[in-house]
Amino acid sequence: MKRNGFTLAEVLVTLGVIGIVAAITMPTLIKNYQKNVWVNQLKKSISVVENGFKLAMAESGTDKLEDTEFFIKCSSYDIADGGDTDNIGSWNCFADEMKKYFKIIDNKFYYNYHEKYKSLDGSAFEDDDSDGALYLSDGTIIYILIYWSGEKSARIFAIDVNGEKGPNVAGRDLFPLYLGFDGKLSPIDNQHQGSCWGSNISCDPKTKSGYNGNGCAARIMENGWKMDY
Repeated sequence: MKRNGFTLAEVLVTLGVIGIVAAITMPTLIKNYQKNVWVNQLKKSISVVENGFKLAMAESGTDKLEDTEFFIKCSSYDIADGGDTDNIGSWNCFADEMKKYFKIIDNKFYYNYHEKYKSLDGSAFEDDDSDGALYLSDGTIIYILIYWSGEKSARIFAIDVNGEKGPNVAGRDLFPLYLGFDGKLSPIDNQHQGSCWGSNISCDPKTKSGYNGNGCAARIMENGWKMDY
């Protein structure tokens, strides 16, 4: 009886084709998977921060951060001068109060965080120094630049959604976000960019250079929580 089957050569050719297809598609699949991870971490980080400040406002019976008990208690925290170390007592007040609303395992005052990050185009990450860093138990790091008095504005400086893990790139795992006095976060854009960001808030790969990633949170949200760059 004649038996139908594959010859060894045919099997090897088939495996070779499969290997080539896998080699072509796997990097893209892995890259897309990682993008989804970063986006989901961003969504979670925003939720954690907003819920924490929402709790602070609820306990004080107000809908404005400036009227919360912790805000009033630490109201001497005015770092518009660029992080004068004389304000470390006020920073510690703020960090201690935040432990009531966030699972903080460590904090650093006047931490020059930008030195360990890169812009999305591979260039050095340039902006003002962070005035403090809060390390959360889930691995998130919140870098903060807050003005308690004078300018009457508050802002989260940047959020690293996966902490010490890489790639440590703005627009990938690091996102500048604006914290309003209603306790809600907004992406850095033309409306909420602040003097610390200047005018360069690009998230457009067509620009080739100057593609710093500072505006990528806005792009992600506008695209239905998708990292399409």
